[in-house]
Amino acid sequence: MLAFGLAAAAALSLPGCQCGEAPLVRVTISYGGFQPACVRLSATAPGAVTEITTVPVPAGLPQGVLEAAIFARPGWDPEVVVSVEAHEQDCDGPVVATDVSSVTVHKGTTVPLTLRLDAADADGDGFVVAPRGSDCDDSRADVHPGATEVCNGRDDNCAGGIDEGFTVGVACGGDAGCGSFIQCEQDGGTLCAPGKAWYRDGDQDGWGNTPEVRFSCSRPDGGYVPDAGDCDDGTPRVHPGLPEICDQLDNDCSGTADDGLGLGAGCGTPYGCPGQKACAPDGGVVCQATGGGTGMHPDEDGDGAGAPAEVCALDGGVALVSNADDCDDGDPFTALGFPEICDRRDNDCDGQVDRFDGGTSACPADAGWIAHQAGGAGHAWRSIWSWADGGAWVVGLGGKIRQHLPSDSYAPAVQWTPNYDGDCGNVALTGVWADPVLGRAYIVGTGGNYCWHDGGTLFQDQSTLVQTNLADPVSLVGFRDAGAVALYVVGRGGGAVRWFPDGGSDVLAPAGARLNDVHGVSPQVMFAAGVLTSSSPPDARLFRFMPPNGWAPATLPSPVRNNGTSVDAVYVVHPRLAYAVTDGGHVLKWDGDAWALHPDPPDGGALKGVLAFGTSSVFVIDPQNAWEWNGVSWTRLFSTTTGTLVDLHGTNPADIWVAQDPQMVYRYGQ
Repeated sequence: MLAFGLAAAAALSLPGCQCGEAPLVRVTISYGGFQPACVRLSATAPGAVTEITTVPVPAGLPQGVLEAAIFARPGWDPEVVVSVEAHEQDCDGPVVATDVSSVTVHKGTTVPLTLRLDAADADGDGFVVAPRGSDCDDSRADVHPGATEVCNGRDDNCAGGIDEGFTVGVACGGDAGCGSFIQCEQDGGTLCAPGKAWYRDGDQDGWGNTPEVRFSCSRPDGGYVPDAGDCDDGTPRVHPGLPEICDQLDNDCSGTADDGLGLGAGCGTPYGCPGQKACAPDGGVVCQATGGGTGMHPDEDGDGAGAPAEVCALDGGVALVSNADDCDDGDPFTALGFPEICDRRDNDCDGQVDRFDGGTSACPADAGWIAHQAGGAGHAWRSIWSWADGGAWVVGLGGKIRQHLPSDSYAPAVQWTPNYDGDCGNVALTGVWADPVLGRAYIVGTGGNYCWHDGGTLFQDQSTLVQTNLADPVSLVGFRDAGAVALYVVGRGGGAVRWFPDGGSDVLAPAGARLNDVHGVSPQVMFAAGVLTSSSPPDARLFRFMPPNGWAPATLPSPVRNNGTSVDAVYVVHPRLAYAVTDGGHVLKWDGDAWALHPDPPDGGALKGVLAFGTSSVFVIDPQNAWEWNGVSWTRLFSTTTGTLVDLHGTNPADIWVAQDPQMVYRYGQ
């Protein structure tokens, strides 16, 4: 026969079992997400009688464990099929969860078996959400089959109608110049009132406070709206229809704050610690460690300061430090005791953004984006690079070159001087990289043009040393090794060279695609961005350099593949972090292992450039806008209507340069 009992009552003598007889199967049934009203367990074997036991489950347990003992029947050897089903409301209610498993048994031996029942009853009203159950609104405990229908604009009893039986909208007695109609009253009943109901909207979120109602043929003055139901009219972060976020507010007016987010449930932190789900500052949910660490903290941004989270399982790829002094481990310019700079961040972790300890501003009175007339109206810039705070080179079509020294002024209407136009040939200059030690600019352009420039009269054409190896250079990046500079240059046609200034060049293996940009922190961690134009449609591409001279295609997420888009720019932050952007408006992030989608700027167009210092400090441009990602959301930094943004670079978040075609260079500097 079959016997069934609760785990807490496992020692009870169950009817039908023989004293001392060992059960064939000991069944453990766990359930979660709902309160089953009745659980039915059955056991059978081919050609044998099916045994069924149905036992109601005590109320008030949204998750729990039941236990059952199955005893031998003739013919139950060696295979027994055990199934379980949960019912809503009572044993005649709909089946909302099932599980089944087969087990091999032998007389005299008890075999353990675990079964699981899962269903969703988020509002805890005893009804599982449709279609498995019968709850038509699982966010409100007062909405379910059998509930009393009241006049409130909802289907309270899940009968398929709204306010049925209340004749809402039917003409009635009285007249205020626009007729009178049956309206819903505040208490769920009805009244005859002129015009329509208007509700006071104190927080201006489009939803009114139900008790504050006025009836009028037209909208009354003083902030009234036609929609009621705002359960907190003091904040626009709360009203019906909003998604629930983790902020201790009942955002969707379901009657429960932070419902459905799993707060308090067990989880594992990114660094291997046991934890519980808790609210994050941005309204999301994080796994908060509950102890058991190593005493070490991750330093993801490499600034020597560790994040508050403790590491439980060591990861050889993550730098570890013994302090927890970093309030933003995605920004290398932010940690306890760091100098405050004018960059829209709390660099010294004292709770004040862009303010020193005494409360005075770290920004000058005129801090903001300065639009420099770096060149004349005919200067069509193509590439910009900053080698020091306040120092930058910019190059463009027609051999145009300008340099801004750290000691130069920032007068917006004054062109940068001196004029180096033509020093590197009168061709389209497409790329520039500046040595951070000497400030020397290395420049490439169409027709196989290569040169370096120190400013003043010190410059040299290097085309004859490199041109034969790559005639269509578009972008370059350099690295210092034992005092010498080596530059890696990619071409539009997919070719690449390693350029040794004053010493010639090596041909690298071609990438096999049209290339737009190259960047890295070393030859070992370097990517080239482009598109495979021979594919139909063209296919976005990123290639990782494989020393000494090869390229390997990176696997990209499907939304950017085979849809005609191109990867237009790439920027490597450190050996475990890089970003890239596409002309389809996508941002990609590399974590040292794989490329994945990153949140895109809102209503951003084709993205043309990217610069990053950490996971909380990312900058991108589209043709008209510059954007900043702070680790939580995107902010539009500035917009232009006088041209097209083409490139950006900077040495820190307070020293960002953006080049425009034509003429202008924008800078956020202190």
